[in-house]
Amino acid sequence: MLLLGLGLTLPLGRALSRPVRQLAVAARRAFTPKPQPQVDTDHVAPVRASVADAIVIVLDRLPTGVPTSFRSLVAGAADRVEAVVRFLAVLELFKQGMVDLDQVETFGELQVVRLAVARDLDVDSVADWDHDVDGTERPAPEERPAAEGDDDYEAALDAEIDAELDAALEAVRHTDEETV
Repeated sequence: MLLLGLGLTLPLGRALSRPVRQLAVAARRAFTPKPQPQVDTDHVAPVRASVADAIVIVLDRLPTGVPTSFRSLVAGAADRVEAVVRFLAVLELFKQGMVDLDQVETFGELQVVRLAVARDLDVDSVADWDHDVDGTERPAPEERPAAEGDDDYEAALDAEIDAELDAALEAVRHTDEETV
């Protein structure tokens, strides 16, 4: 008996025709497990931007009733992510009726005007922005350790995020194994 490696056997006395051999080779290649790709996330820095923090920054920079360009609101932003978070903060303020937005032409300069409304922000709406993907709430800025910015704190935070990523990747691998 000739074993083809797929649980298929053929009598030794018969020669395999070329199409059957090609089919056996193709089947072996198709059923051989592919190596799982390894994703290295060591180079990815965790995002440390909060919409709640950005709302405070935006409101501090916006005088009441004076149009201010969005470009000036993001001036001094450390990176692109921080600029995006400030944009989300402006959208949240617009949604809550705290600012008005004006853009004269498509892709033109965005003007933000702080309205003279005497009402508080909807804290629940702002808090929705500061939940992690798993639904847990991130600590508010005043609840964060005073050591934020220290190398030890940053390393501990990186380790925590790495552990969460590893757990998520392991869950995905486990799900993939169950489907195979």
